[in-house]
Amino acid sequence: MLIQDCTVDSTFGDVALQFATLFSDNQYYWFTERRFNSLFRLNKETLIATFVGLFPEEEIFKKNLYSSFSKCNDKFYFAPHAANAICEFAPATGMFRKIVFKPPVKASHEFYESVKFIKVVTLCNRVFFIPYYYPAIVCYDTELETLSYYDDWIEKIENIRTSEQYGYFTDCEVDNSRMILPCVCADAIVIFNTDTMLSEVWKTPSNNNEHKYSSVCSDNETHYFLSSGTTVVKRNMKFHNEAIEKISLPNINENVTSSKWPFFRLKSLEDSIWILPYEMPYSLEMKKFTLLFSYPHFFVKQRRNTANNNTFNSIKN
Repeated sequence: MLIQDCTVDSTFGDVALQFATLFSDNQYYWFTERRFNSLFRLNKETLIATFVGLFPEEEIFKKNLYSSFSKCNDKFYFAPHAANAICEFAPATGMFRKIVFKPPVKASHEFYESVKFIKVVTLCNRVFFIPYYYPAIVCYDTELETLSYYDDWIEKIENIRTSEQYGYFTDCEVDNSRMILPCVCADAIVIFNTDTMLSEVWKTPSNNNEHKYSSVCSDNETHYFLSSGTTVVKRNMKFHNEAIEKISLPNINENVTSSKWPFFRLKSLEDSIWILPYEMPYSLEMKKFTLLFSYPHFFVKQRRNTANNNTFNSIKN
């Protein structure tokens, strides 16, 4: 998201703010800054960005403290990316509250401190924190103010892991009482039932890349998965052994496949699937019924200004 002609309040002066993650309500865009400890809100009418506050007991100049947040019962809940704790924020009072989760029992990945959780999912009064390197799905009950940990899928995934480099998940799709979690580190999809709090692991056909799935989206009938940033996998997610259709993205040549993630995110919008880039200089639009592609948006200038960072990390309606 690029917002021009935006004014930052006098607290920070004339500075270009970089979004780490974004939440939109009727009046404001709320966002964390990627490069340092801070929460901002941007007035949609005036385009004035206001500094809201600091996350408690976190370093000031640390990148990507919180990668995702969501709202539950009028409070925000932030998933710790590089931060040390979950954070709760009440917009009505401006109060921050730290929620400490237990450290991993087993030895952590060498990059665990940099990427603990990747996404937040809110269902009724519960907030689920989707892990990247943390070895469990964590659920916070906002009524009981308790944390629960669900890791019945861990051993199954570790047994079929194809790379030590990658974490567990980078995306999640809610399908009624199921959370669909495609794995980055294994040829598998974890299905977490939010009623029973139990998981299934569905193995998927193997591909030759160490990194597997980066994104998932659906249109209530069909699920679409982005495999290795080069292929869209289309399936219904009704049965483990159901038919699977693979659609190769166009113009993925040898130079592109040497890249870790040519494309990274999917979004279902009306009759199209949008495929957003990580290192490629353009996005793709794929029509759901014809499976034809177009190149509607190019980001060459924006890519040049990102200093080798990915173009898109997430997408919201």
